Amino acid sequence: MSKSATDVIKGLRKGKIDRTAFLTTVYSEIREEVKSSDLVIKTNAIRKLFILALEGYDMEWASFHILEVMSSDKFSQKHSGLLAASQCFKPNSDILFLATNFFRRELVGNNTIDTCISINTLSCIVNADMSKELLNDCVTLLNASKPILRKKVCILFYKLFLQYPDGLIACFERLAEKLRDESPGVVMGTVNTIYELSRINPSFVLFTAQALYEILNTTTNNFVIIKLIKLFIELVKVEPRLLKKISIPFTRILTSNPAKSVEFEVIMAICVLFHDSDDMLRIILQKLPGFLDSHDPNLKYLGLVILHKLIQINIEYAEEYKIFIMEALQSKDVTIRLRALELIKITTTSKSLVETIKNLLIEVEKPTNAGIKEELISSCLYLLSFNQYELVEDFKWMFEVLLQIVNFKTEIHEAQLSSIMLDVVLRVEELREDACELSLNTLEIFDTLKSEKCEALTALIFIIGEFSSYFNEENLGRALSLVTKPRWELLNFHESVYNALSSCVFKIFIRAKEDRIFDACVKKLQENSVQIEHMESQERSLLYLNILTTADKEKLNFVLKPFLPIHPSAQNFIFPPDALQQNFIVNDDELFTTKSDGTIEYYYYREEDFGDIPMTDQEKKVAKQNIKDKQMQDPYYIKPKKGKKKKGKKSKKLEEKVEEIKENPDIIKDEEAKKPPSPKKYSVNRAEPLIPT
Repeated sequence: MSKSATDVIKGLRKGKIDRTAFLTTVYSEIREEVKSSDLVIKTNAIRKLFILALEGYDMEWASFHILEVMSSDKFSQKHSGLLAASQCFKPNSDILFLATNFFRRELVGNNTIDTCISINTLSCIVNADMSKELLNDCVTLLNASKPILRKKVCILFYKLFLQYPDGLIACFERLAEKLRDESPGVVMGTVNTIYELSRINPSFVLFTAQALYEILNTTTNNFVIIKLIKLFIELVKVEPRLLKKISIPFTRILTSNPAKSVEFEVIMAICVLFHDSDDMLRIILQKLPGFLDSHDPNLKYLGLVILHKLIQINIEYAEEYKIFIMEALQSKDVTIRLRALELIKITTTSKSLVETIKNLLIEVEKPTNAGIKEELISSCLYLLSFNQYELVEDFKWMFEVLLQIVNFKTEIHEAQLSSIMLDVVLRVEELREDACELSLNTLEIFDTLKSEKCEALTALIFIIGEFSSYFNEENLGRALSLVTKPRWELLNFHESVYNALSSCVFKIFIRAKEDRIFDACVKKLQENSVQIEHMESQERSLLYLNILTTADKEKLNFVLKPFLPIHPSAQNFIFPPDALQQNFIVNDDELFTTKSDGTIEYYYYREEDFGDIPMTDQEKKVAKQNIKDKQMQDPYYIKPKKGKKKKGKKSKKLEEKVEEIKENPDIIKDEEAKKPPSPKKYSVNRAEPLIPT
């Protein structure tokens, strides 16, 4: 007994079955049933195949059988075939050549229902050739006696024009006439098509503005009003004079129409078109509380969208509606909270930063969705690091906030968090002492900070090691005791943690003054070289251990010297000795040497290495080609990255500056003396790059 489409659906909904085996059996039945000459059996097979297509099975192989079913005179069979065709046929399918005649016959047929379902399918599968062939038949349907046919064909014209743009020139005026049709449904379909076309080319539909304006003043259909509002936004782009004309109906609709959907669209249109009109904005501000105070979460979300637009127009609105933003942040609706976070990012100032971060951290501590928690942390990090810490006035407070976020164990933003901690400590010298002490206190509970990559933990270890010179003797002993605890090896941290620990132990030893610290450092490095499984960590520990046991501690004091930022042009102020500027000759035989084991060692040179040696263009070309050939033969050659050299005015100015410094070295001191002292407690060097770590 053959299964019906209902049996297939019930079989898929049963929980205790082998879906793969069931679908394979049904698929095999379908392949046999579509070969039947009985249209009833074939239609049943096509229905089942349509269900299987929703499960991912291919049905394009049955295109001809689908065409045969949809050509049936029975409505149930025709409907099943057309539904399957909308799913199976593609604009590039070969079967569409055969389907064109079928659709032409249906468009001129007398059965209204058959014509309607054919138009529905045609809109899904039409291509350029079909559009060209069927355009005249569709134009004829614009004069059909049934409004439902006129409405559907008006909507179909958008797909036809999209595939066959030349038809737009020939038939668009006939379509525009339907704006004055007696049926509201036909007018609605025509307005919808014109709006979609205006998004592609608004100037082409501009001549319909008068008819559209009349409809805007007379219609009470909210759907049509919304489409007309959006349509006039597009038309104003090519005809700004329409602004004065549409301001009156927009104001009337906003003050009289009770529908919130229409009200929202008018407000958004005013924000786009009349953002410099105080009268229009005043009306919006009167309507805004109706959205923000609503108990409907959908309306509240729309109110936040409107508020976002208004704040972009005038930032002063942010302070007035701040309470609504903070209430939205505590909403149970996820989308409302995300929208509130977007508003917080654009409204927070240096004065409100502390309070805003405090509210965000309170929300993070609440039991909430993991995704929302990450978004809240992301917003905190965004505000703290915005424009090179522009909003931050107290960097110690900022570092305390960062350490608080470390305790939240964020996996997604841990890399960004560690980067900000390192960056701010390197940039703000006055922060380092406080940062070292705070980091040391946080690391006391290092076993609770374990994560997948331990990036934040690694950053904290780096800070207490790199800036251990800011510790007093007591804290230095605490730091050494902390990084030498055996529990580090037991917890099996990420390799980067053990690398940082070895480096930290070495740096603490160099800055320590007591001999007992030396023994503790050596012991810890010996343990790391044996107990840690990671090869790189073992190698680093052995390297530091060798330096500690063989080198004189006084010779290692160079590490204690402060590292200052390096200017990108610093190398230009170092003048090479004259010996390096002498011309020299390179022999081709010296470009490579053959070793004793038969391997070849290559040497490369650049054209500028030849100095002033005269070479013809042909000789240069041959030399370059020889170099390329030798590079191709060398398996170890790595192509350099291509970069553009800056030439022109900047290099000339730099040369002039160098000459000026040569003549008068006191210029640098004078310029430094002229710089005014920083009024802030913390001096942040935002312009100069940092030393690479």
